[in-house]
Amino acid sequence: MTLEVILKMKTLILLLILGYFIADVKGQIGVTGCTVATQANCPNFLPNSYCNLGSMLCECPAGYTATLPNVACEYNCGNLTDPDNGLVTTPAGTHTGDVATYTCFITFEVVGTATRTCQQDTGWDGAAPTCEPAELGDACSTNIFQCNNIANAGCVAFSTCQCNAGYEDDGTGLACTDIDECTPNQCQNSGTCVDGINAYTCTCLPGYNGDNCENDIDECTPNQCQNGATCVDGINAYTCTCVAGYEGINCQTNINECIGNVCQNGATCVDGINQYTCTCVAGYDGNFCQNNINECASHACQNGATCVDGINTYTCICVAGYDGNFCDKNIDDCATSPCQNGGTCQDAVNDYTCVCVAGYTDKNCQTNINECESHACNNGATCVDRVNAYECVCAAGWEGTFCTSNINECESHACNNGATCVDRLNAYECVCAAGWEGTFCTSNINECESNQCQNGAICVDGIDDYTCDCVNGYNGIFCQNNINECLGHACENGATCVDGINQYTCTCVAGYTGEFCATIKIEDVAVCTRDTDNRGTIWENTPVGLVVNNSCGEDFIGHITRACSSDGIWQLPVYNCIRDSVQNIRNVVDALSNTSEPENFNTVLADIVSATVQRENATEKLTNGEMKLLTTSLKTIATVLPPQLVINESILDSFFESVGNIIDNNNSDTWRSEQESTSAVQLVSAVDQIAETLSENLQPGEKRNIRNANIALQAQTLAESKIVYPDENMDIEWLNTISSKIELQPQAFNDVTDQVIATAVVYRNLSGILPNTYSKNAGKGSSEKNRINGAILAMTIPSEYSARQLNPPISITFEHFDKTLSSPICVYWQKESESQGIWSDDGCELISTSNDVTVCECEHLTNFAVLMSPIKQTEESAWDLRIISMVCLSLSTLCLVATIVLHFTFWKRLRSQRTTVMIHLCVCLIVAYLVFLIGINKTEHQKLCTAIAVFLHYIFLVVFGIMFLQGLQIVIAVQYVFKTRLNLKILLVMAWSLPAFIVGISIALSKLKGYGNKKLCWLTSDNWLIWSFVGPAIAVISFNAICLCLVIRAIFRTRAMQTKPVGKRVKTSIWALCVLLPLLGITWIVEVFYIDGNSEFLQYIFAILNGLQGFFIFLFHCALNRQVKKAMGEQRIKKVSKKFTQDVVV
Repeated sequence: MTLEVILKMKTLILLLILGYFIADVKGQIGVTGCTVATQANCPNFLPNSYCNLGSMLCECPAGYTATLPNVACEYNCGNLTDPDNGLVTTPAGTHTGDVATYTCFITFEVVGTATRTCQQDTGWDGAAPTCEPAELGDACSTNIFQCNNIANAGCVAFSTCQCNAGYEDDGTGLACTDIDECTPNQCQNSGTCVDGINAYTCTCLPGYNGDNCENDIDECTPNQCQNGATCVDGINAYTCTCVAGYEGINCQTNINECIGNVCQNGATCVDGINQYTCTCVAGYDGNFCQNNINECASHACQNGATCVDGINTYTCICVAGYDGNFCDKNIDDCATSPCQNGGTCQDAVNDYTCVCVAGYTDKNCQTNINECESHACNNGATCVDRVNAYECVCAAGWEGTFCTSNINECESHACNNGATCVDRLNAYECVCAAGWEGTFCTSNINECESNQCQNGAICVDGIDDYTCDCVNGYNGIFCQNNINECLGHACENGATCVDGINQYTCTCVAGYTGEFCATIKIEDVAVCTRDTDNRGTIWENTPVGLVVNNSCGEDFIGHITRACSSDGIWQLPVYNCIRDSVQNIRNVVDALSNTSEPENFNTVLADIVSATVQRENATEKLTNGEMKLLTTSLKTIATVLPPQLVINESILDSFFESVGNIIDNNNSDTWRSEQESTSAVQLVSAVDQIAETLSENLQPGEKRNIRNANIALQAQTLAESKIVYPDENMDIEWLNTISSKIELQPQAFNDVTDQVIATAVVYRNLSGILPNTYSKNAGKGSSEKNRINGAILAMTIPSEYSARQLNPPISITFEHFDKTLSSPICVYWQKESESQGIWSDDGCELISTSNDVTVCECEHLTNFAVLMSPIKQTEESAWDLRIISMVCLSLSTLCLVATIVLHFTFWKRLRSQRTTVMIHLCVCLIVAYLVFLIGINKTEHQKLCTAIAVFLHYIFLVVFGIMFLQGLQIVIAVQYVFKTRLNLKILLVMAWSLPAFIVGISIALSKLKGYGNKKLCWLTSDNWLIWSFVGPAIAVISFNAICLCLVIRAIFRTRAMQTKPVGKRVKTSIWALCVLLPLLGITWIVEVFYIDGNSEFLQYIFAILNGLQGFFIFLFHCALNRQVKKAMGEQRIKKVSKKFTQDVVV
């Protein structure tokens, strides 16, 4: 609390006290009234007041103020102004006698008089002091804080401003600076002096202390050295001098004398003081444990083992093959199963052998033999080793087991007209045949425009060439040469050969006659008599064997030929005649190309329709030459016709009308006189080409139907339902009356994303025109044996799909023209050239046949037919044979079982080599019959059917093998009575094993092709495989037949036989045959005779005789056999005797 405040409070208290005491005084300034009369009372009662006559109150005069509580007037000096940096206080007030006190702020001092007093009427006395900053030496008794403005100074002894200790005046009197006590430096021993306030501090180096670092510190106190070491003091350090055996800063560590010790053989070193001791492991002794105690002195090693001394023990080193602590156990080297990958371990002495499975090698069979070291992978393929095998991973563009097959992108090529597709990597290129050009070789060059064919020859445009189709009797490139038929002539007896056209004539010398002048001249000579053919041409009497030429007549070019056969019958004439109108058609066709206008194709096809229309007049019908020229023209049109015009209705209708006219029955005589069927083949080829182009260019969903009197075509999209053609309700009568049809399932193209257009064709009259040459009879002179017995049906799809294997296959139903034919063969037309081909059954199978129809299935598309044999076998007879076979085989099986049971029952009495062989035969026949009965018709399961066929092949060969053994036994028994017995075990093993060898070779060569088909699970007869059974069978039958003859001869040569009457000899011979034939299998020769299928009667004979082979064995070797009867009788006697004995005993 300040002095000023205290003074003000004191004044207030005094005023309050004064007011209390004067409260009772009457009158107050400014309150008490006065008058002129009483104005003198104002100063009396209210000091220093006067009466203000204006207000009539007692008031203070100017310069005075009323005092509390307004009972007097005092002089007021007024308020004072505070000095700078200080204050002025008037605690008692500002009235007379009051004192004003001046004070300065803490860091200032009063300059002048610090107090002033209020003087009555004069005011404050003296001058006002000032506040100035304090200086050194100024008094500070009244304000000890005024020295604070002097840096580093203070009020010393509450009297004077002086510098603090350690400071001195800086020369201004207003500040003090620090005195540097480190000058001079009092610190010793290189101590650092640090100046302070009125002091200094010495920072000593390590090892010294004291105010001035004058003392060397004794680090040996207290002594840190241990274990009796001596402490040596140093500067900020000490050193311990250790006694022997100790080390370390303080000698606290016992030196380990075991480091680098010489203790041996695993001994433990025990450290001491300045020494060590070796504690030996068991088995050693010596100061350094250097001596090994020899425990072998009393060892227990066995089996020749060697004792090897060890450490506190000994070891028995066993000889190879033993183990155990004392070598008392034989080592089982296979116990650890060292053989890997399925190898079999065989224990040995101190060794083992691993017998590896195929594909592994080395000691433990751990190494997979790398079959790739000698692989056959080709064409950059990577060989991947497998177990006992390897696999070829083909490089791009190759396929096959050994990557030998280049993937042929040409399989779906679009090359035309005989162009060669050259396979590339993931591509192909059409290399056009000569005469064709374009990306796909569609443009044919017509070389016939400037042909040089002579002598009526027909120019046939080819590929980069043309061919002159010479009339008979001419040859040469341009048919310019008359063939000299006299070269190699057969004229005899000095006759002169005169060359003609396609013939020669022998001009006989006198006395001879005949075609070759080989007959002495007589009046009657064999001739073909004068005849007029159906065209009105007259043929004069002609000697047999001659070919006669006639002219064609007006309006024709060419000639007519007719042969007189050796039996004096005229052959059909061949009219190589061509009208100008037909020749003009050919000339126009030759000028066509794939760029020709549609009108040109329409015009020439209309001309062909006109030329081929049916004519009643025989002389106006088509000739052989015109037939050939027109079919060639249609083939050319089909080749050059642009795809966009194939779907032109008028062109398509005219083309097929021309085809129908040409194959019409009206031209049957012309077709029958054709010596070759090249025209018919070309006609089919032309239709195929049009059908294929139609399939490739018809829009999806679009349908095209063409029907006339002789050919019908339908092109449509293969949708979800199958295509059947012809279907029901056709608008052509002949289509509604035939049962032939062709069916294609859409599932065969499930993997094809695009819609497939299929074109079906049915030919009405083509069967008698196309050749009936079957591929498996070609060149054997037997082609006439088979006939086309049904309509020709065809199915065509775009060429990009034509090579695919159909699954499910296409189904074709053929209605038989001739109900008397049999043995149908499902075939397709395999084109060999544009004018030649052959029927083949590859990829086609017979599904069913009856008297009226045959159903076939094929895996590809083309022209289909059914070939049948003139030998007829009805469905009824086939069913009869099946019933006979089943009944006979079932009966034989039961009889064979009975035979085996009887022989085993009486084996002790019946046992012999011959009986043993017969039991083997019975077992084989039972197995063969059962498999035959159960599995011969299991054709619905292909793999099962193949397995059944393979087993039947094997078991029937075993049957023949055992029958061969029967024949060998019998002939040796008859011919060599005293010969030692055969080694039966070896022969039986051969009888069972050789058939397996034959079947194995057959499987390897055929790759199972031919084992089973859709009819039977047996060997097919249409390839060589059947002879792997028939061959051995014929050999056994032939051998046994010889054996049978030898036996019969031997029987007849016996004395007993010679003395018998003829009747008994015959009876004995028949009995011998009945006994031997079932065992020797000679009745199988019937099937060999039936191999060509010419006799249905032989089929019944074979089914009965061989089906009952088991029955005959039971009949003649059990039921009628004396030895069996005797054994059964002895058995009955034995039973009766036993029962009688029991009765007697009882």
